[in-house]
Amino acid sequence: MSRRTGGFFVVARWFDMKTFASASFFRVFDLLVGASNPGLKRGAWQTGGVGIAHERHTYGGATHCYVIDVFLLTMPGRRGWELMVAKETWWNGRHQRPIKISRWSQPNTGSRHDIFDWMREQERALERRAESPVDPTEATG
Repeated sequence: MSRRTGGFFVVARWFDMKTFASASFFRVFDLLVGASNPGLKRGAWQTGGVGIAHERHTYGGATHCYVIDVFLLTMPGRRGWELMVAKETWWNGRHQRPIKISRWSQPNTGSRHDIFDWMREQERALERRAESPVDPTEATG
């Protein structure tokens, strides 16, 4: 089952998220970042009580280029945690389409269980937004 929310499709499968390397984890992460900071226009922002900082590292040469996006999610407080997420994209010298894309995430501090609980809560919030009626003036053909 899928729904459209704010330009993104949400698939109701939060229970699939079991590891920080799973496709379901990165699906929720991408939806969350896209919904909370469209176009990555801000380098730091907050969503769901968590601070998110983003840095982009790039290189472009004659034979290849790459972009590395690094996100640091920080939950403050007594049961706080920190999670780093990195996404690398490599292109050949012709820059036509990516030749390699890799992603990883790693908790730096805190409980993995608490991080997954927060991610699942954010996914449910995105799904609730998707289920709410759409303003017809905002609908696109």
